[in-house]
Amino acid sequence: MNLMIRIFWTGLSLMLWSSAVSHAELPRLGIIAEDKLKPYADLLSVRLTQGGNVALIERAEIDKAIAEQRLSADMGAESLHVGRLLRADGLLFLFTNHEDGIEAIRSRLVAVGPGIALAESLHAPGLPTEESIDKEFLKPYGPLFPKLSVLPTNVIRISFLGVHATLQDAESREAER
Repeated sequence: MNLMIRIFWTGLSLMLWSSAVSHAELPRLGIIAEDKLKPYADLLSVRLTQGGNVALIERAEIDKAIAEQRLSADMGAESLHVGRLLRADGLLFLFTNHEDGIEAIRSRLVAVGPGIALAESLHAPGLPTEESIDKEFLKPYGPLFPKLSVLPTNVIRISFLGVHATLQDAESREAER
């Protein structure tokens, strides 16, 4: 009888543990895009939903939080407050970049909790396709999505100021300047 009770409690605790592990919450991600970049945001939302490694925040919820934030302050440094209002783990910003007369799309993935940019990249302009979304957004940003839910107390901040190349040739010295 004692053995049966042990087996029962062991089985019950394994079931509870496995269900807790299998239902771990996915990082919550909001996509904030300029109006003219909404097609990118739409296609990116579809592809991220198919991937299943993040929980996307609805656009209506994001628009409501942005409108609420605009009432209280400008969006510059206040964008992380929008993420906190949404209870988002991360925000993916899409905006246009004008440099040397060339217009490109810039994206930035920000972890809301610690308030740090995990990645930023420049993308070719044009209409989005599934292939371009996979290549330019999902492939480089996908491995970073689990890092969005890291607690601010567990973040190790590293400064790259003063880091020098290990090889001392003319090319590496020029790159350091």
